Amino acid sequence: MRFLSIPQSGLSWQQPLVYSFTTEGDEPEDVRIVIYDLQSGEPIATKMLYGVTVAQVDIAPYLRSVYQESIVAPEATGVMVSTTSRYVGVDVGGVVSSPALFLAAPLNVEQPEMLSMLADVQDVEYGDLIYFTLFTPQRTKLVITSYTPLTARRQQFTGPEVAQPLDVIIHTARLAPNIKKIVVDIYNGEGQYRTLTFNIVASDSRSRRLFWRNARGGVESYSFPRSIRLATQATIDKFATGKESYYARLKSSTECYRLCSAYESANELERIAEIIRSPYVYEMMGGQLRPVELRTRSVEYGAHGELRQLLLEVETGWDGASQTDGKEVLHG
Repeated sequence: MRFLSIPQSGLSWQQPLVYSFTTEGDEPEDVRIVIYDLQSGEPIATKMLYGVTVAQVDIAPYLRSVYQESIVAPEATGVMVSTTSRYVGVDVGGVVSSPALFLAAPLNVEQPEMLSMLADVQDVEYGDLIYFTLFTPQRTKLVITSYTPLTARRQQFTGPEVAQPLDVIIHTARLAPNIKKIVVDIYNGEGQYRTLTFNIVASDSRSRRLFWRNARGGVESYSFPRSIRLATQATIDKFATGKESYYARLKSSTECYRLCSAYESANELERIAEIIRSPYVYEMMGGQLRPVELRTRSVEYGAHGELRQLLLEVETGWDGASQTDGKEVLHG
């Protein structure tokens, strides 16, 4: 058994990822193929080919089927391997291919890259979550330094030995209330790749911060500075308890808000508008990410094909039957 061709590491599973092989025999054989996630050691999929001497298999559909664009936020500040890539090996009849990294979008695995679109310096409200995605071909090291007027607290984190995209999570609410800024120094192996500075500003009850993944799998976020309540609705259930008496309870309620962006640059508005293409959108509330649902997925542009401001409507719902905070739906 011998591989004839193997896809290059760094390709996207949105395109074919074809492994071809030969049994090196004249008689046809039945061949068992197993695709392994090398990070977890677990098989992703198994396929049987019957009566072959030379054959090929495209693993892209199997990787697309397990692709996860959801966002999770651990309780502690740190780094974790992003769910938007797979480090795989393919076993063909007992012979395992060389490992390869495949992703939602092509990536040069020889160069460090920020998968989230981040400015080097930006403002973040105290209590919000700092969340972004990056890749470095050598082992990633991050030094996160938080500054108060009198102190500087430093934390260091390292990624796994195998290079994969990493999600970086920083909980500003876990830091001192008088924190002024957070500086993140990112190292690719021993060399410094980039420095990010987050100036911490006072929280504003009118703003609401949303999170989503872009087409490359990087986490994006934006704080809409204005949140205007538009409407409130409620539904009451009534249950008869006697001939002229009844028991009533709140069944559900909804509140509709309009979120308004600031007047940002054209590039920034285009970045935010990508939210409509993300299957999962979240809101930062009480230090946690809560899922929201896009009811309509359209953005209207002006007469000259440019955005001047992004307006979204968020409907917050409470369902008494499930005894939860319900679901939020977003439309715009």
